[in-house]
Amino acid sequence: MKKILKNYVIDICLLVCFMYLEILFQIHIFHELSFDIIYPFLFGCSVIMLLLFIVHLFGGKAGKVLSAVFLVFMIIVFLIQMIYYDKFKVFTSIFSVFHGTEQVLGFGSEIKDSILKNIDLIFLCFIPLIMYLLVLVKFDLRKIHFKEGCIRVITACLFYLTGILCLMIPHSGMEPTLELYLNNRPSIMVMKRFGVITSFRLQLREMVIEFDNRAIKKTVMPFNNTKFDETEVNQMDIDFSSLIASESDPMIKNMHQYFANQKATLKNEYTGMFKDYNLIMITAEAFSDYAIDEQLTPTLYKMKTEGFDFKNFYNPLWEVSTSDGEYVNVMGLYPKPGVWSFSQSYGHELPFVLARQYQKLGVETFAYHNHYYNYYDRDLTHAYLWENYKGLGNGLDVKATWPESDLEMIQKTSDEYMQLDRFHTYFMSVSGHLNYTWTGNTMSSKNHEAVADLNMSELSKGYLAAQIELDKAMEQLLKDLERYDHLDDTLIVIAADHYPYGLEKENIEELSGRKIEDDFDLYKSTLIIYAPSMKESIEVDTICSSIDILPTVSNLLGFEYDSRLLMGVDIFGDQMPLVVLADGSFMNGEVKYDAQNSKAVFLDKRISETRLKSLYEKAAKKLEMSAWILEKDYYRSLYLK
Repeated sequence: MKKILKNYVIDICLLVCFMYLEILFQIHIFHELSFDIIYPFLFGCSVIMLLLFIVHLFGGKAGKVLSAVFLVFMIIVFLIQMIYYDKFKVFTSIFSVFHGTEQVLGFGSEIKDSILKNIDLIFLCFIPLIMYLLVLVKFDLRKIHFKEGCIRVITACLFYLTGILCLMIPHSGMEPTLELYLNNRPSIMVMKRFGVITSFRLQLREMVIEFDNRAIKKTVMPFNNTKFDETEVNQMDIDFSSLIASESDPMIKNMHQYFANQKATLKNEYTGMFKDYNLIMITAEAFSDYAIDEQLTPTLYKMKTEGFDFKNFYNPLWEVSTSDGEYVNVMGLYPKPGVWSFSQSYGHELPFVLARQYQKLGVETFAYHNHYYNYYDRDLTHAYLWENYKGLGNGLDVKATWPESDLEMIQKTSDEYMQLDRFHTYFMSVSGHLNYTWTGNTMSSKNHEAVADLNMSELSKGYLAAQIELDKAMEQLLKDLERYDHLDDTLIVIAADHYPYGLEKENIEELSGRKIEDDFDLYKSTLIIYAPSMKESIEVDTICSSIDILPTVSNLLGFEYDSRLLMGVDIFGDQMPLVVLADGSFMNGEVKYDAQNSKAVFLDKRISETRLKSLYEKAAKKLEMSAWILEKDYYRSLYLK
């Protein structure tokens, strides 16, 4: 018996190291251990047993070195996810690691700060390596024979099959564990339920196996090609009957059935309110409602209080933070987990994007970004959507600081498009980017004097100072519009890409003046829709989010679009918006549902379990259909002109 244990001590030690890392991860990120820990253990141990099979094929010193390399790699994977989550409040994907190396290196100082901040975590992660190296020194690692190799492979299979069987165990949440495992679901839910190693493996599966071959629900719905009066609804004349009959791809056919059965939003008193207006749209880096102050940011305050004043607007955080935030604002679709959705949309048919709507009318379109022009593949995506695109490095001559100045971007670009009678211009700002220190943010340092006497923490002051640069940019924008006589025919839309995750919770509470109880509180933000020609402000109490921007603005501009084919709704329309977060949590005027903890808070009166389940399925279906629209280039199949 001693001899057998001696032969397997290295194997047992590596398994223990893995279990330690998974437990550390769950406690550090989710602050709890639950019954779900069986899933990362069972599926993860199956992977470890296969790695050990490979290690023992070599045996001796070579096997020891290889096993240590495997463990170091595993530790690094765990550390990357934990440190990345601590910094950005999302997990990174394999796609981002492979596609964003150069961009990650561009944040060298921030990465260094994160490492220094997490020295204790790094030490805890490397404890297993120290223990493992001590074991490797003391025990031999034998080269195994065929029979022993088969035992290890069979053991790996048994771990895996046991894990598959456990997927059938009913879960307290609405998301069935089996469906979560089989489908490309939100990464935070996969991480919480299955851990790091299994999430890593599932992401690899998505990259290798065709998206079509996943076991997703292909529910065939009863088809009803409802006739409509095009003067009453935001719906286009799409012959879904013919499309379904002629479609050979079963998934696209399923999507035709799904969208044909969606209810279009009614036109309303705000339809065409800004018809024939120019549009300036800004995705503002880490912007939020607490960046608006009558004294510090008077122009943003003016825009908010003299335009549409949204009291219950939410700006969810997505996996690829800024790029995904842009994607939601611009596309009216939810991003697909595991990829850069905006980058993946390059070359797709995108008829409802505002740039395409203006181009259909013969209006010239422009886009600008005051950081590197090719960051997140914007050299492809933004040049594809807008006819004229400039960023730092391809024509936008702003001073290369970190971050760059929004004010300078406005000053350098207004003359290029405002001389035209009609235009649509899009800006991706950067001045509000973390870190919010006087040495780590040039814009914070530049505007330090304006916040120096405020009675609040230095980090909070640094954030406000950075956002002052956006306010200066908006002041300049309004002056330029007046100079070119465009004040009375231009609509301005401003929304953030994500909440300021460079701030700690206590800073956000300090700035917002409210207690942060959950992610919805964290993501509460503001949307600015403002036209200088507006005679009076309009207060909007509707609960809504960034997914609703595209249909709302399309309706205000009087554009022809099909509201069934977008994931959000016109905020002023007849349908209640549904705020959906990356983990599948959702909120509307009836309920707030926390998917991670399977908890519902009823906002008005208690709704039935049937209604709650229906809303959950609606939110899940919207996330799923958005992923399929991207994957299938779905709009191309509709033959829209």
